[in-house]
Amino acid sequence: MTAPPTAAPQKSEATSVQAPRQKVLVTGGGGYLGFSLGSSLAKSGTSVILLDLRKPQWELSPGTEFIQADVRDEEALVRAFEGVDCVFHVASHGMSGAEKLQKEQIESVNVGGTKLVIDGGGTLRTCVLRPPGIYGPEEQRHLPRVAGHIRKRLFLFRFGDRGTRMNWVHVRNLVQAHVLAAEALTAARGYVASGQAYYINDGESVNIFEWMAPLFEKLGYSQPWIQVPTSWVYLAAALMENVHLALRPICSLPPLLTRSEVSGPLLGEPCTLVPPRPPSRPFATPSCHIPSPL
Repeated sequence: MTAPPTAAPQKSEATSVQAPRQKVLVTGGGGYLGFSLGSSLAKSGTSVILLDLRKPQWELSPGTEFIQADVRDEEALVRAFEGVDCVFHVASHGMSGAEKLQKEQIESVNVGGTKLVIDGGGTLRTCVLRPPGIYGPEEQRHLPRVAGHIRKRLFLFRFGDRGTRMNWVHVRNLVQAHVLAAEALTAARGYVASGQAYYINDGESVNIFEWMAPLFEKLGYSQPWIQVPTSWVYLAAALMENVHLALRPICSLPPLLTRSEVSGPLLGEPCTLVPPRPPSRPFATPSCHIPSPL
């Protein structure tokens, strides 16, 4: 009598199941914040779609796709939403300078475009991030404009209460805030950020002219010491706005300051939240901004 043959040992292999790669859409992805956010997400392994009317001036990171489209183009938005897990709505218009006077364009992009993004995204969990002026490497909207005015000796005076403080935010801090907000809109975090508004800044309040002091120093110019009443500057800004609007059909003469840039650091702006819908896809938007001071 013989024992049954012993079965040959079977080899076992451990098969790793890789989690599906997350896919996100960043509207306004051709701008400074949108591109910085998209690049950071792509480096972490996320598949990123950047959507903007203007092409980015920087080279796209691996794992990033650019779609040239208007945020007010409903069909383009619907196509861009396909297979997307999270939407970062960063597209905006009229954040500084002469753009602040383009009221119809501001209404069309910031209100109409945002409505299309929300409607086209289906069922969303939303939150709002509210940053002040953004700064960082290669920023082209605020500091270069200020530096240009300093070189032209247009900042020979200062205005406002010296005790008035405001906030700024470094682009890396703002990018991190968006990433954390997206995580807080997921089921794993209990949708804790849903329906909330967050003020994002560096955590340090500074006077605008004190904040710009290193810029004056690096450019080799002394800081303004002549104090001018804010009301005078406000009236001058109103005059510059009217001159700009009157000459716009003939030539472009950007105002040195706008009224909102004079009053913005002192008064701020109200922020309105869109009520959240039932959970499905997370959605983070900094569509409500504090106007940048310069």
